Amino acid sequence: MKRRNLLLFVLIPALLIAGTTTVFSDEITENVVSVVLEDFDDPEYQWVAVGSKFIDENLLSYKLVNTSPEALYVDTPMEERKALGIRAGFRRKGYNNIEIFRVEGEGEDAELKPIPIPGRAKNIDMWVWGSNYDYYLEAHFRDYKGMVHVIPFGSIRYEGWRNLRINIPNSMPQSRAYLPKYRQLELTKLVLWTKPQEKVNEFYLYLDHMKVLTDTFESPYDGETLAEEQFVNDVWGEEE
Repeated sequence: MKRRNLLLFVLIPALLIAGTTTVFSDEITENVVSVVLEDFDDPEYQWVAVGSKFIDENLLSYKLVNTSPEALYVDTPMEERKALGIRAGFRRKGYNNIEIFRVEGEGEDAELKPIPIPGRAKNIDMWVWGSNYDYYLEAHFRDYKGMVHVIPFGSIRYEGWRNLRINIPNSMPQSRAYLPKYRQLELTKLVLWTKPQEKVNEFYLYLDHMKVLTDTFESPYDGETLAEEQFVNDVWGEEE
């Protein structure tokens, strides 16, 4: 009798462990890849910079500049690389800001073009050139529910190029319980803030090579094409 009880004691935990592995194996599977969101070498849309109330309109300008951090290892030759350059200044000190975002079109017809982030993002990094001003940079994201999340990249009080990174917290929803489960984030804009004690009469900022480390794995199931956005639009879109 004692031997039989001992055998049951050994078998039951083993079965529980095997069952747990079977149930949750898909949920812990990952395919983590690095995806470039914007390298500024040949952007699909135009990038613009808009200043807050006390911006000096005579100074504010932005353009693609033939430059790139030497520490960035990519296949593109240095002479062909570009970065987004911004020159700006404010008429008074304070918590001034510059919003940096993508648009399609020009003038009043310009339309905001957020950057869709593939997969379930883990972290995002970008090269930022600073000139030792006491400013800080933050990123604004929008989830599938329309909620906006602000995550600070941190201070740019340093000299030259530096790679800044932010982690995407689990509190930012990137999936749901219903099909299609995957619901991607969008990067809507970057915002540069000045601190009240720092001078603001004229400064420069350069941005380059923004990329995301993301999990692109999706568990396959029978009929998964029925949840694809293109299929839904083709079948259930508005009829003419």
